[in-house]
Amino acid sequence: MSNDIVDNPAIDVDGYLLQGDDWNQSVAFELAAAAGIRQLTDDHWKVISALRDQYSEGEPDLFPRVPWTCADVGFGEDCIVELFGDASVAWRIAGLPKAGIDMAAYMPGSNLV
Repeated sequence: MSNDIVDNPAIDVDGYLLQGDDWNQSVAFELAAAAGIRQLTDDHWKVISALRDQYSEGEPDLFPRVPWTCADVGFGEDCIVELFGDASVAWRIAGLPKAGIDMAAYMPGSNLV
């Protein structure tokens, strides 16, 4: 995670960061606010960290196992939908690149399709 403060990071029309290196906690708060999430709790941060860890540990073209992320952090299976409303919102706030339509099947609650 970058510690540099990024003012107004570049995002695409769907709210995804154009440069992953622009992500930091301040940017996550901005992305969350844009998605209508007014507060990021410890539970939000556990999921965000798990998504980022899974992404960074995987092969570049593989996306984290979103359906299993909740279990990985010790939460119920619907934690992403409960915390973020939609898997793509969690993904976006975590600063990860936009998942393609083919990945939507692995992102329950996703609005990618």
